Amino acid sequence: MTEPKDIDIDHHNRKAKDILNLANVKAYASLEEVQTNLSNSKFDTSNIYYIKGDVSETLQDYKNIPTKISLLRLDTDWYDSTKNELIYLYPKLVLNGVLIIDDYGHWNGCKKAVDEYFSDTNIFLQQIDYTGIKIIKK
Repeated sequence: MTEPKDIDIDHHNRKAKDILNLANVKAYASLEEVQTNLSNSKFDTSNIYYIKGDVSETLQDYKNIPTKISLLRLDTDWYDSTKNELIYLYPKLVLNGVLIIDDYGHWNGCKKAVDEYFSDTNIFLQQIDYTGIKIIKK
């Protein structure tokens, strides 16, 4: 996972690096955990392709980017990863496709990445809860 930078602070102005170090945890899930969770959900996984690695690196390979996306859910918390996901994946979102971003209301880096990416648009950000937002591409 992309490492948090100094810009990645929560809504209480605590640095993500400090929170993760203090709790001695990494914001990480193994490929096996992801596959197990999806399998347990009974979701049809026949069209899911698993790409292991730091999203900011794996998105550099065009083979990892689908041609069309109808539902894009971002949940990587930090500025760099969110910004890269938007740069590489949002253009693939189809008209009337849905973008869901977790952590917009919790991590300032995520919010900054989203606000910067959409700064020259009149996109409507619909709040889901204190942290999540939804955008329908028009």
